[in-house]
Amino acid sequence: MVAVIRKWQERALAMQLALREMLKAVTSRTLIAAFFAVWLISFLVAPYGTDESLSVVARALYWLTITTVSFLISTLVISFVIRNPVVQRHHWLVGALPGALLIGIGIGLAIWQINLLVWPGAEDLPDLASYFWITIPISLVISLSIAFTHSNDDDEAKPAAPEVRFLRRLPKHLGQRLISVSVSDHYVEAVTDRGKHLVLMRFADALDELGEAAGMQIHRSHWVAFEAVTKPVKRSGKLHLALADGRELPVARSKLAAVREKMNL
Repeated sequence: MVAVIRKWQERALAMQLALREMLKAVTSRTLIAAFFAVWLISFLVAPYGTDESLSVVARALYWLTITTVSFLISTLVISFVIRNPVVQRHHWLVGALPGALLIGIGIGLAIWQINLLVWPGAEDLPDLASYFWITIPISLVISLSIAFTHSNDDDEAKPAAPEVRFLRRLPKHLGQRLISVSVSDHYVEAVTDRGKHLVLMRFADALDELGEAAGMQIHRSHWVAFEAVTKPVKRSGKLHLALADGRELPVARSKLAAVREKMNL
């Protein structure tokens, strides 16, 4: 039962991180610029004869709809499948291949339905399979490129400093981006951006092994990484820190001054 609960907790953490990844992507200036570039090119080039069959306004709205739906489907699948922390424990192809198929099928279905709404009863519209022949190969190329690049970024990430001995206790698939380390009975629970792991040791020893890691103890039972803190939160007059995985950990009164100084709160 404990193993099942932990598995569900791990999945919930993965979903929270995936949602955060998606929100980050949607608000990215690069993605927004790419979105408008794709829409503008599609509008100006007007492929598939849309310059002849649609007015200027209708064509602008048509390609805006196609672009919006395509970007939303791609962002959802990339965040929840291709870059899912649970999936990333395996080879990058494990997420990239099904992710690419989902994107290709989703966009193909969406364009097919949009075309049926725009040109109801038209006899010369391509059948559904024709859309898949275009969307799936394109999504395969894009998704595989994104997954491969993301995998290389992780591999080339700056290694942890030698003095952070605690990181050696974590399974390789969890990576080394700590979110928090907390007391859990006779164990300490380490949470990274890819999951959780229990280590049989004293919390004091864990703090000693964390050494110069970029974080600090905020409570007698909790240590957090600076980069994982998203905002301070007041709960019943007490300060809590909201973390990247959606949790909130309390700050002890004895640690308030140090936390505010270190984190500029």
